[in-house]
Amino acid sequence: MKQALKKPVDILQELIAIHTTRIEVGNRLESSAGAPTLNALKNQSIHFITELMNELSNYGDAVTSTTERDNKYQEIWTKSLSQLNSLSTNDSEGILNKMEENLKKIYSEILEDISTLPESVLKIVSKQKMALSTIVKNG
Repeated sequence: MKQALKKPVDILQELIAIHTTRIEVGNRLESSAGAPTLNALKNQSIHFITELMNELSNYGDAVTSTTERDNKYQEIWTKSLSQLNSLSTNDSEGILNKMEENLKKIYSEILEDISTLPESVLKIVSKQKMALSTIVKNG
């Protein structure tokens, strides 16, 4: 994913979409993976979305109704949906860890070219990237 070509508003919208999917992942895997971890991930994403939406509101007319969903995080989840009902606890945890690992990579890629990010977006993305490591230690 080439973040350098994306505008800050596109990055914000993509992260909101990812965290919305992350909440869905938590809801769908709840019966087969660790509920405390999933609840923590969902709560974290709800908090992150609030921060991102507050920042996005500063962009007014630049906000679009379509959001980038072509990233490794969304791809892993889309592929996993077809197997969802037959997943074991280990499989569910494996998918979750893989998704979290890719989420951290997405945040790292966004932060690779900080010259294109306004200070307010940089601050939010940096803070959220650091917070990602506090729940799932793998990746």
